[in-house]
Amino acid sequence: MGDVKNMRGVAVRRDNFQGYRKANAMRNLCATLGLLGLTFGCGGGHDSPPAPLTAPTLSGLPSPPTTTSAQVIAVGEEVKDTLTFNGDIRFYELTSPSDGTLVTSLSWDPSQGRLQLDLDDRIFANFPDNRSPLLGELAVTVGRTYRVTVADGAPWDYGGLRLPFTLTTSVRK
Repeated sequence: MGDVKNMRGVAVRRDNFQGYRKANAMRNLCATLGLLGLTFGCGGGHDSPPAPLTAPTLSGLPSPPTTTSAQVIAVGEEVKDTLTFNGDIRFYELTSPSDGTLVTSLSWDPSQGRLQLDLDDRIFANFPDNRSPLLGELAVTVGRTYRVTVADGAPWDYGGLRLPFTLTTSVRK
């Protein structure tokens, strides 16, 4: 048997060269089959577009009501309301009758849950203590409308929430 040069130009015996060619062909076949498996296994190889991802639905569970509009209240009015689910929020708007300081008082039974009071973008919360009443003050200008928000102060808590509260406002000159 004569010598033959392989792809690198190295002389090899003809019987070894035949084995080399068979091994190389097997490597190429395995690589091709592997690429085909990846292509089809990863969704390639067909003309239809991939299905869009969809979020799981929670059918059968009631969705909490959303409140985006604010209830208009007057300074000096006593507001009695109830938060009814974890993460619940109540929005109120009031227009200041004079310049001064808006004084708010939020009362509830702390053993039933935690509340947070927001006056415009200022947050008032008794943390880590949970004490009632929660007091908040904000400088106000006559004729300007301000947002007052009462929110669940611990929306991450488990279980239901039914938390009655009383909100009172006044303007101190």
